[in-house]
Amino acid sequence: MTPPRPVLPAGAAPQPAPKTEPAAEVQEAGWDDLLLGSTPTAESYSAVEEAAVLYANTRVAEAIAVLETFLRENTASRDLQPWLLLFDLYQSQGMKQKFDELSMEFVVRFERSAPVWEPPNAVPSAPVAASAPAAGPTVRLEGMLDGGAEQAIQRLLKLAEGKVPVRLDLAQAQGIDPSRAQLLAEVLLMLRKAGKYLVLAGAQEFTARVKAYTEGAGRREPAYWRLLFELYQFQNRAQEFEDAAVDYAVTFEVSPPSWEPVAGLPAEPATESPASPAQTGGEVESDVFRLEGVLDAASEYRLKELARFAEGRSEVVVDLSRLVRVDFMIVGSVINTLINLNQAGKKVTLSGQNEMVHALFEVMGVRDFAQLARRKAR
Repeated sequence: MTPPRPVLPAGAAPQPAPKTEPAAEVQEAGWDDLLLGSTPTAESYSAVEEAAVLYANTRVAEAIAVLETFLRENTASRDLQPWLLLFDLYQSQGMKQKFDELSMEFVVRFERSAPVWEPPNAVPSAPVAASAPAAGPTVRLEGMLDGGAEQAIQRLLKLAEGKVPVRLDLAQAQGIDPSRAQLLAEVLLMLRKAGKYLVLAGAQEFTARVKAYTEGAGRREPAYWRLLFELYQFQNRAQEFEDAAVDYAVTFEVSPPSWEPVAGLPAEPATESPASPAQTGGEVESDVFRLEGVLDAASEYRLKELARFAEGRSEVVVDLSRLVRVDFMIVGSVINTLINLNQAGKKVTLSGQNEMVHALFEVMGVRDFAQLARRKAR
């Protein structure tokens, strides 16, 4: 399968990424030095390419089989990349016994320590189903959320009864009335109490709109505060939750709500700024643009946000350390975005991606338009 062909800006030719020296943190990003010292063969490149494309199409079991077959049939190969890809897949799928067996083989073959297995709650990349896309059903809330949005909000609760994580897309939501704010807050509370994992898209801007209500005409409306607290909970924005809780207590002269961490969410980064909060699906920090989860058609709008983030910057760092997978059909859009940034004179670094995403980028020629710094080895 061939991905969509990148479209060059009118009258422009693709320009490779500037060949400047990477920053110190990029130079220390992991296995690059070792990989440069190994010798890829035509067979290993073919296996890497096939596995990367299969994974990008959510055919995880087949990707694992390709790499296992290569290692079994090429015992003399000193190429590290197929090994690292297989470690990455075993880790992401929770296959610890296979990981440990591969570690023993790796130590014997290369006479050096193998990558380290991480506890499930420390692994940025969540398991990806072998037979279905990582993203579950989506509920989109658009425009002004009033009586017409009630059915969609109720549908969110119904879909969450299943085992697949539900995606709540708030990117096009322009506002919400008090009744629907109350309803959405109640639904989010029920999902949180039930331990349901919710993938949020476009939550940052929507949360800002809800916060604006609590600072303006809706300040005395408890529903807006309840919704704000639930949005903070699902985005793991503890500090902003606590700040809002103090404001709430002063406004209503009652005890504020307490922070209750949502199971399965990563700890809030210490360097995160309140103006650039973390959110499932992606975030923008002061100097780094972050992509998380799965980059696919449903989250393609994040590439437009990256372009906006790059305005006024000569260097653009994109943190992919919590990106699970890049869908094969979105690679063309990624390359188009990078080409446009190159044409605008930007130096782009894609940093911290897992081995599978890194391999896909290598195979599809992303290195021509951005520096690639894979995730550090552990």
